[in-house]
Amino acid sequence: MNRIGIYLVAAVFVSVATPSWAIVAEKPVPFAKQYRLIDLGVLDTQTNKSVATDVNESGTVVGYSETQSGRRAFVWTAADGMVELGGIQGVYQFSVANAINDLGQVVGQVRINGDHAYLWDSPTEARDIGTLHPSGPGFGTKALDINNSGQVVGESDFSIGTRAFLWTEDSGMQSLGILGPNNVDYQARGINELGQVVGFASKTFTNDHAFLWTPETGMQDIDDDPSDTSRLSFADAINDSGEVAGDRMGQEGAFIWTAAGGMEPIGDLPGANNLSLAFDINNHGHIVGRGQTIFGDHAFIWSRADGIVDLNDLLDESGDGWTVRIAHGINDRGMIAAFGRSPSGQPGSSSERAILLVPIPECSSMLMCFIGASLFSLVVVRR
Repeated sequence: MNRIGIYLVAAVFVSVATPSWAIVAEKPVPFAKQYRLIDLGVLDTQTNKSVATDVNESGTVVGYSETQSGRRAFVWTAADGMVELGGIQGVYQFSVANAINDLGQVVGQVRINGDHAYLWDSPTEARDIGTLHPSGPGFGTKALDINNSGQVVGESDFSIGTRAFLWTEDSGMQSLGILGPNNVDYQARGINELGQVVGFASKTFTNDHAFLWTPETGMQDIDDDPSDTSRLSFADAINDSGEVAGDRMGQEGAFIWTAAGGMEPIGDLPGANNLSLAFDINNHGHIVGRGQTIFGDHAFIWSRADGIVDLNDLLDESGDGWTVRIAHGINDRGMIAAFGRSPSGQPGSSSERAILLVPIPECSSMLMCFIGASLFSLVVVRR
């Protein structure tokens, strides 16, 4: 058997025998060099505005759409289009969907005289998952991420400040603890399949540090200098290899954090200076977020293989006239949940839409993505 056959069989064997979250390519995996843009539509054509916040491995997208009755959470599929998430009891001011897992469970918040953390088990089944505040419901609580085990993370008002929480079906909502007696506000923003959580904690009333929480070690400050209260850092997402995406707002911009290397800046789009913000990272280590250019906000994608690239430079003809402004989520197939301005729109206008960017050619599964990444690495080796 030639070397190509050996490598290909090895790639297939590892992909089939190993859980997807344990697959880590030995070499940096490049992202797609072209994307197809899909306009996800709106719930109300009169307001004509929507934002996509996350996408799961099936390509199902969640987010929110502005309507004449207020902001409304949605789920989008290729089969059914954009559907409002319902099942909410009583009168409410707005709803937002922040994340979706591969089982189709969605989390977000609903404002009913205060924000309530909500879990949708289906588009018509919703439930309030509680609060940490000793006075009970009615105080601000937000659900920001969910993994495939149904573990939910977010923030809840507390007697003083806010606390990061972890919610499970069996144990309900539990505080993730604090870093020190002088810390005021906490927010958990991301969780991976191992139950590891990232977010930020206020070191003082005005300064925040990124944290990592694990069931084994509890909460740890992962800023490069935990004692420096002048530093600002936020951790937004964590993949199943423990790589963290976040940003040091106005100081070094977006970063990738690893246990071995600490915080490594990933750079900026041309013309910007430490203004990039990272919002998600997939299991290939690809990061998406928002950068700034002389033309305003532009969404970016980053990998160790390619560096940081403006997503607007990677669109095929389906993206003609569009400006992709913010990329909020990326799955392991390379699909990106984003927000953009349509060809007829201007900044702040009513033609800003939720969009899905699909890589060309599209990876049909984690297995095919991994095979492609392995073959790419093989080409590099053979050269």
